[in-house]
Amino acid sequence: MTQRNCFRCGITVSRTIERAGKHYCLLCASPTTVSCNACGHQLDDDQAVVGPNHNFYCLRCHQNAFRFCDICGQQAFRTVLVRIDGQALCPDCAAQQAPRCACCRKILTEDTTHSTGYGPYCTTCFDREFAHCNFCHEIVLRSDLMPTYNGNLICYHCEHDRHNWESKDFAPTPATYTEIGSTRTFGVEFETSSCNHFSDLYDTLILGCKDDYSIAGKEFITPVLYGDQGLAVIKDFCDIAQDKEWEVNNTCGLHLHLGLTSETPQQLKSIAYAYYNTFPYWKAVVHHSRHGNNMCSAPKYPRSVILGIENQEDFDYFASERDRFEFVNWRAYILHGTVELRILHGTLDSEEVCNWIKAHTKFLEFVKDKTCDDLNALFGGSFNALKLKMADILGLELAHYYETKMLDYQDSELEYAVL
Repeated sequence: MTQRNCFRCGITVSRTIERAGKHYCLLCASPTTVSCNACGHQLDDDQAVVGPNHNFYCLRCHQNAFRFCDICGQQAFRTVLVRIDGQALCPDCAAQQAPRCACCRKILTEDTTHSTGYGPYCTTCFDREFAHCNFCHEIVLRSDLMPTYNGNLICYHCEHDRHNWESKDFAPTPATYTEIGSTRTFGVEFETSSCNHFSDLYDTLILGCKDDYSIAGKEFITPVLYGDQGLAVIKDFCDIAQDKEWEVNNTCGLHLHLGLTSETPQQLKSIAYAYYNTFPYWKAVVHHSRHGNNMCSAPKYPRSVILGIENQEDFDYFASERDRFEFVNWRAYILHGTVELRILHGTLDSEEVCNWIKAHTKFLEFVKDKTCDDLNALFGGSFNALKLKMADILGLELAHYYETKMLDYQDSELEYAVL
């Protein structure tokens, strides 16, 4: 015999009386008037709807207070239904279908679920275990975040980007060449021993920044520069470094690249031969910490290697076979189309850097069209004769500047030797 629930009292009985499509037990079969449990409106019991708590409701109040579970079909208070994947579920079905917090295993709802790469988290566990990087705004484990000096949180990815970045493009319009006296391109690599708060300059500095295993600080690299505006970039950077009290020490060097993209093989040969013959001069105008330094050593090959260059293929072979840690790094020609001058000590003095750029651009422009015989005649005498010839090439102002440097470094080297 079929068992049914009485529409009025909810008791399960085997015998019911049907009225208006609803089944009543024998005790409740007589029509009666009931009050809506929500609004108190009086209505016949055959017009009322019984809620899951066995109370009577008018149709409107029942629809406002209850909804049927999308899985089992049982009605439940709307306030206890759980929304999961667009469905409204009663607590029993939700317990079976709902995701659980990957940390505390609490049942999650749409409103309390936080998706992460480690699974779903409830709000409490999410706030405890995760935070947003203040720079890329990605959700990151708090254990993978680091505080910056001003209290912001930064992830390892952004920390790397803010500690190592590429230089920006340089394209002044128009460019002038009054101060530098040459249209040749150049670039500078600054090595530092200390550069506090350098990451503050991320995305604002035209120079790039990278790690260098040979120094305690960072290395800052200009883009390809040219003209007086290129010198201004150098001056601005040095001003920033001075303001921030950055430092260099004897482990640091300054590397100058000069563009060599339009020279003929004979001009390249002359430039290489001229630097070979003038090494004593360039060595004399830098700090004695660079003398014998294995990061900028004297040429390790005889003159005959340069004299044997006849064509571009010969020069390319010559450049590719050189040690990149010589005072003139010719391997840079193969990699970048430049000659790299590595012998200058580390410095953040804008005058010293700009004078170094001017000196080498003047020197290079002067020697490139000379033959090797011409260069032998120019630089083949004593060191004093070499200084006089370099004064003619560089001009009185730069020659006086470097004569003063020589004297200063000779004095400091003597003091160093005594110590």
